[in-house]
Order: sequence, then C-alpha cells, then structure tokens
Amino acid sequence: MMRREEFLRLHPDIKGEMVAYSKDGEKLGRITALNQDTVNIEKGFFFPRDFAVPYDNIIDVHGNEMVIDQHRAALSDWQRPEYEGWSRSGELGRGESIEIPLREEELEARKTMRKKGEVHLKKVVHTEQRTISIPVTTEDVVVEHTPMSEPRELGPDETAFREEEMTIPIMEEDVEVVKHQRVREAVHAKKVAHTEQRELSDDVRIEDIQVEREEELKGTSEEEKGKA
Repeated sequence: MMRREEFLRLHPDIKGEMVAYSKDGEKLGRITALNQDTVNIEKGFFFPRDFAVPYDNIIDVHGNEMVIDQHRAALSDWQRPEYEGWSRSGELGRGESIEIPLREEELEARKTMRKKGEVHLKKVVHTEQRTISIPVTTEDVVVEHTPMSEPRELGPDETAFREEEMTIPIMEEDVEVVKHQRVREAVHAKKVAHTEQRELSDDVRIEDIQVEREEELKGTSEEEKGKA
C-alpha cells in the first residue's frame, strides 16, 4: 500500500489547494488532507460526508488535480447519507451487512503511430553494350573481256597503241550510330498498410478479501490466559 511519503516523492510539484475528479471527469470536491494512507475529499460538493481515498486509487496527478480510479456511476452509492461503507465496519450489529468494493486493474491497449522507417527511391543510370546488325551496300568494279565477233578496222578518230588512265569512282554506304531517348517503362510507388496481431502482457493488481477470526477458548479465565 502506498504511503504519503512515497506519494509526495512521486509528485513533488504538488502545491496549494487540490481538487479530486472521477475517472470520467466528474468533480468530486476539494482535498482537505493528505493522511498517512489516504487522501481526504471534503464533503458537500459530491459526497454528503468527508470521503477518504487510498493513495493506490489515485491514477493521475496533473497540476493541482487528482484523478481517482472510479467512474461517477460507481460512486453514486456514496452520495446517499445512509450509506456508510467502510466507516461502519467496526460497529456492525447482528443481521447487518456492509458492501466492500473489490477492485482490479484491467489492461487497455492504446495504439499510436510511430515512424517505422523510410523508403528512398533513386533513379540511377548505367551503361551497357548493345549491337545491332544492318546491311550496307559497297560498290566495286568488275572487268570483263568480250571478244569481238568480227574484227573491224579502226576509225579515223580512234588512236591505237596509246597509254590511257581511267578513273571510276566506287561508292559504299556509311553507317552512323544515332541514339534516341524513349520511355522504357514507368515505376509506380505507393504506400500500403497491413494489419498484424500483437499480444500485450502486463501485471495487473486485483483486490480480494481475507477473513481472520479470533476466538476465546471456553472456560478460560483471564488469569489462565495470562499464564498461557
């Protein structure tokens, strides 16, 4: 069980007047005292009498506000003046009963988004060797000898036995490599979300009740009990 010293050590900034609230935001009243094991909530605003809350039941402290681990509906019985609860536990008569609330902690999973990582897309350029085949045309000269079917005499303008040179140009096709840019393909990048099941475990506290009985032996006097 938490004591006042531990509570103040956990919350050293507590100063001045404080107000207690239920778990669902209901204002319960002004805190009048920090006892050894409990906090006193002043009567009048929500409760018909002063109400004591153990430090273990305080789940949050922010500024000068304390939040206890009960909803307003769970505290509705304590608003009735005739409901005395724990304060009557030592003076019960025969046939009377009291209600003792037993609490437990439950696990609640809260999901938040966090940055898992990054994906970087970078376009890079690399060079590769490619070969294409294309036909080209090249000219050449073919010399053919054709014998005359019948010999003939030279004409008056023809000269015989004189050296001559003749130039015949020959052509060929030349190939030039020209590179054109084209769009080969497109890359589409999109962010997708998938769901996976995760299990969360933690320890929770559960209130229970123990019953201890003390009985006197019949026929035993005070003097005999003292000797025992």
